Amino acid sequence: MLKIKTEFKLSQIKQIQESVGSKKIRSVANKAINKTVDKAQRFIAKEIINKQGLAVSQAAVSRSQDKKKSTVKSLGAVVIIRKKNRIPLKEFGARQNASGVSYKIRKQSGRKLIPGGFIVNSYGKNVYRRPTKLRPTGSRKYGPSIWGFFLGQKLTSPVKKYIRTQLQKEIVRELREIHIKKLKKSGTI
Repeated sequence: MLKIKTEFKLSQIKQIQESVGSKKIRSVANKAINKTVDKAQRFIAKEIINKQGLAVSQAAVSRSQDKKKSTVKSLGAVVIIRKKNRIPLKEFGARQNASGVSYKIRKQSGRKLIPGGFIVNSYGKNVYRRPTKLRPTGSRKYGPSIWGFFLGQKLTSPVKKYIRTQLQKEIVRELREIHIKKLKKSGTI
């Protein structure tokens, strides 16, 4: 399991306190952290798809990640990429034919085949493999692990850099929004 944390430093909190006031510090930080975590999750999905050339949607890669959002009481959020969370083969364009189920993992490579495979529509159109003498129960089939791609491409440092820059942008955005609300309330805009 791989965790990427987003947290606040004391200097950032002092900067917000000077411009906003002490009452709204935690809510501004909370909004900024949660927006940063959402964007980091999408960034990770884009990087994995682009660097590996996967033939899968960004939403499918994002669903294989988990996140713990920040609250006003605890200012810290985490994007979690688990080793066991794999993308189902249905996301890779699985098609059933006479010899089994074919699917395409990468855009550059051809389609692969699971002989004796079938798609069950009533169970979310997932791919299963027929039972054999060696394997008496049918088993659901999954694609590659996002965790493996993440570590293989060494994406930890680019993601941390992205989170740092994005968090600063989100703080500025939130402060600007509060400033505009104050101006509208006073009648200058």
